[in-house]
Amino acid sequence: MGSPGKSFVKMFDLLYVYNKYAWRQFSDRLMIAICWEETLFNNVYQAGPNTAVGFGQTEPSEFGRFREFALTPPPTKKIPWGKGTKTIATRPLLEAEAIQAMSVLLASIYNAKGSVETCLRSYAGYYWALEHPELTPNLPANKRLQIIQRWRNCEAALKSVKPYLKPTRAEEDVIIKALQMARPFEANVFRARLFPPGDYA
Repeated sequence: MGSPGKSFVKMFDLLYVYNKYAWRQFSDRLMIAICWEETLFNNVYQAGPNTAVGFGQTEPSEFGRFREFALTPPPTKKIPWGKGTKTIATRPLLEAEAIQAMSVLLASIYNAKGSVETCLRSYAGYYWALEHPELTPNLPANKRLQIIQRWRNCEAALKSVKPYLKPTRAEEDVIIKALQMARPFEANVFRARLFPPGDYA
C-alpha cells in the first residue's frame, strides 16, 4: 500500500496555494480526497506503461490544458506504444505542477462542459472505461462511479475540519475517518505521518 508522502496539513497547504483554477467548483477538500485515493499524498512519477503522474495521477496527454490558463506545461514526449504512441512526462512534476495539473484539467473540462459530475467522471476515466471495457477488467466504469462517490463522501466528512490548526485526538479521528472513505487504511499505522507535530505552527 505504501505510506503517506505528505502530512494532512502540508497537502492542504499545497492545494490552498495551487488549486487556483478549479477551486470554485472543486473544493480543496474534494482535491484532498482525490489525492489520498490516488496516491496517499505521494507525488508519483511514472513513464510507462502507466503514465499518470503527480498527487492526483493526471495523464501527461492532458498537460496542453495548462496553456488555457497562461501556464507553461511540464515537458512531455511521445513514445512508440503498440501500434500508436503514448504521451509521457519527461521528468517528475514539481509539487506545484502536480496540483496545477489537476486544477487546470478539471477547470478546462468544466469550462467546456459546465458540469461538475461530467468533470469528475472524465477525471476518473469513467467514459474511457465505458468505451474500452476490455482494457479495464479490474476497474470497469461502474467501479469508477463508486470511486467518485467515495471522493464526495470524504469531501463532505471534511467540511467541519479546520485544516491549519493542530488537531486534537478526536479531530484527528474525524480526518482519518474521512480519508478512509476515499481509501481505507490502518489508522494506527498512518496517524503519526498524517499529523506530525512539527508541521503545525
